Amino acid sequence: MRAVSGSSDYPAAMMGDLDELVQDAHEIAHEIARAIADRGTPENGGGAPAAPANVYVYGALGPAWLVGRALDEHPRLAVRGYIDRDRDRLLEMAALGRHVPAPLLHPDELPPGPTDGSPNGSPSGPTPADAVVVATAPAHHRDVAATLARRLPRARIFFLHRSPCAAPARAPRPPLLLTTPGRCGTLWLAHLLGHLLRPLGYRSVRLPPSGAPDDPDALAAALVPGRWCAGHVPPSPALVAAATAERSTATLRAVHLFRDPRDMQVSAAFYNHGAFRYDPHYLELKLGQIEAWKDVPGVLHLRYEKLRADTAGTLARVLAHAGIDGADAAPQRVRAVCRLFTFERLSGGRSPGQEDGAAHYRKGVCGDWKNRYSAAEARNAAERFGARLATLGYEP
Repeated sequence: MRAVSGSSDYPAAMMGDLDELVQDAHEIAHEIARAIADRGTPENGGGAPAAPANVYVYGALGPAWLVGRALDEHPRLAVRGYIDRDRDRLLEMAALGRHVPAPLLHPDELPPGPTDGSPNGSPSGPTPADAVVVATAPAHHRDVAATLARRLPRARIFFLHRSPCAAPARAPRPPLLLTTPGRCGTLWLAHLLGHLLRPLGYRSVRLPPSGAPDDPDALAAALVPGRWCAGHVPPSPALVAAATAERSTATLRAVHLFRDPRDMQVSAAFYNHGAFRYDPHYLELKLGQIEAWKDVPGVLHLRYEKLRADTAGTLARVLAHAGIDGADAAPQRVRAVCRLFTFERLSGGRSPGQEDGAAHYRKGVCGDWKNRYSAAEARNAAERFGARLATLGYEP
């Protein structure tokens, strides 16, 4: 069996940033569901549950398959096939046979869409398309859009890179670091920032799965203009030097997000699938991690509680700290991104306060430690850590 060959249409950078590609796909799944997957719902007058929207992915099988798997995880989407107008490459893809999870099609083989709630395609033909997600390099988006529009005039087309054509060249932006002590909204804020930064030309610096760098000083060297990173990063000498240097486009803009350590302890217990147990040593550890960054000048310090209460306003502060202004920081753009990543969306429909102890997005509230700590534990925490908590803005 031959391996699927590469192509100049699909640069190595696209294959290299697989985590960003999958994250983009999860984000765009919400956009598709919001835009077209409400067919037949009672609020739209249909009176019956909506059928999943039929989605096709356009692109080389490697990145397209990853995108398709991510889209398929959304309960209101169904990936029906993969499209490529290069017939030679389709023949090579077909050699993968049983490894391909859905049909491989040329655009001319696609049925028109959308389905508008009608039965899916005939047993002998492809399912009509409601949407096509284009997973190619942005420079090819215009040609791809023209091809799809001719064959699928009624289907919606979504671009992973948020632009119908190659983006204009931009001056390098200052590097940005989001660091947290963990269990305080790291992934949520990273989603929000990633959605705002990628269209501006930022690329992420990947960390190990733990979220902590193997070598913080090496991370400092990797955070050059146009790069950003989110994780649990201690203030190493090199990072501190980069964040406190004289302001320029090369100066690292560090953002430190933290939370009431008592809430972090409760969150960590559920995250690790264990029963909550009061542990003053954990509080000491997390307070030390927070205080280490609080002593670094020039860092933007954010409380998770404020991020929950005013997400758009907090994001605006981050963008200003990074030197991003004008249309790139327009309030309507920030609010639109906030709507993509509400707790309801991230948790699969739960409202803040509705708890799922097994979920990454468990409860979405602040101050839950008060429901978990006994009166004696709350007194002990106040006696041992009250002054330090108050310095961070928390009641003892």
